[in-house]
Amino acid sequence: MTNVVFISGTGRCGTNVMRETLSLHPVVASHPFAYKFIIDPDGLVDFYNTAIHSWSPYIIDNKLHRLETFLKALSKKHDGKDIYTGWELNIHFPGYEERVDKLLEDLIDFKYIGVHHGLVRERPIYFMGYKERSELAYILGKFIKDTINSHLVDVGKEVYIDEGTHSLLFGLEILEFLPTKFIHMVRESKDVIASLSKQRWTPKNKIKSAEWYKYVMSHLKYVKAYMPRGSIITIDLYDFVDNTEDVLTKICDFLGIPFFKGMLEIDLSKSHRDRWKQEFTTDETKAIYRILDRF
Repeated sequence: MTNVVFISGTGRCGTNVMRETLSLHPVVASHPFAYKFIIDPDGLVDFYNTAIHSWSPYIIDNKLHRLETFLKALSKKHDGKDIYTGWELNIHFPGYEERVDKLLEDLIDFKYIGVHHGLVRERPIYFMGYKERSELAYILGKFIKDTINSHLVDVGKEVYIDEGTHSLLFGLEILEFLPTKFIHMVRESKDVIASLSKQRWTPKNKIKSAEWYKYVMSHLKYVKAYMPRGSIITIDLYDFVDNTEDVLTKICDFLGIPFFKGMLEIDLSKSHRDRWKQEFTTDETKAIYRILDRF
């Protein structure tokens, strides 16, 4: 049985309600926030792809320092204006700080005091020789597994649900790190675009939101085409709303856990189906249809 499952999509497609639903299962654990350290800038995937494809002593020193700063910023409350202040992963994942130190120890071959172009003064230089992808993936994957398992042990559960909106964009890398499965949530495209245009992290202009959505969906399709059979299931939000028990039974079979009737208690009344019909102008509708027809 896979003990880490990623729920992903474009955003505004039902990932959160699916996490909330599956979290009602007695063997499932989750957090009501994204823990960030895998797919965010300066996180594990960012470091991995740079180390594999753009290795040099200077670049790897920079990326190791950025990885260290980022992971430690997630650990606990601290003074300053860092955007991750308050995440406090050391509370949510027991032993998180110690695992970050162990990860850096496993990655860094040696340190020395020096300076190179881009630095204004001497500081510790972190050196990591080029590592084969399998070795590097093992080190990063062990950090993920040990961190998540610390929470599962703490709460006495068996499966952890990661609701990271765009984790599937990095599905191939994540599958190199650890055995896992993905639930890809989809929703009627125009409803997604209508919702995206109201978020602070996407364009307010609906036509630009449609372009944004198109490129994310296109890359998701590309990634899915290369994923191993049995590693991903696609769930339509409105099918989930209309046929909740059947869909949840299918998901439980996919995850290798028994169906639990208590999951049916979730409130699915706020799916905002066909919201685009009230929110799109005629011109916006025509433009968005042209955009969506191109992929």
